[in-house]
Order: sequence, then C-alpha cells, then structure tokens
Amino acid sequence: MKEGWDYTPLIVQHHEGELIISDGSHRHEAMRRLNYKECWVIIWDSDNQNGLQI
Repeated sequence: MKEGWDYTPLIVQHHEGELIISDGSHRHEAMRRLNYKECWVIIWDSDNQNGLQI
C-alpha cells in the first residue's frame, strides 16, 4: 500500500445527516493507519430522492 495501491472505492451511505461506510471499513482503517488524507468513494443518499444534499 505504501508504494501505490489501486483500491476499490469505499461505498458510503448518507443517512440522517451522517456518512456511514457500508463497504470498505477494513480498507478505510488501513488508509487511516497509513495517514491517507483522501480516497475515492461512491456515495448514495437514502434520505433524499432528489440527490445528495450535504
């Protein structure tokens, strides 16, 4: 991971004003331990039928 890693994006759900990792919690923890500051995610909003409103 330190030398480069082509990872699958995390799957994140927006629910009741919070972002919850639905798939990728182990990847997230590995990235956190390696001090990653950003990563790719796919977000879906289960609260708003008209699109993501954060």
